[in-house]
Amino acid sequence: MSISELPHATSHARGTASATQPRPRQEEPSIALLRDDVYAVLDEHTTMGFVERIENVYVAMAGDRQLKAVEIGQSLSWDVAVEMVCIAYRRRH
Repeated sequence: MSISELPHATSHARGTASATQPRPRQEEPSIALLRDDVYAVLDEHTTMGFVERIENVYVAMAGDRQLKAVEIGQSLSWDVAVEMVCIAYRRRH
């Protein structure tokens, strides 16, 4: 399953959207390989966070600098780890 196929929550704002109306999709982030098993998750202007592969686990980290990034979750799925980074970034900005 790719990031674009993940289910998105519907809007619950008062009077702005019905429960059947999906949220607009965010653009897919770019991915840059920093070194073996460490990837930067990028939007068009900034670093959203990082995903590090440790054996068969993907560790999602929020922050724009890897040395100060904070672990926000782990997954066995690459796409889920990247989505965690994207969600954390959108909540901060």
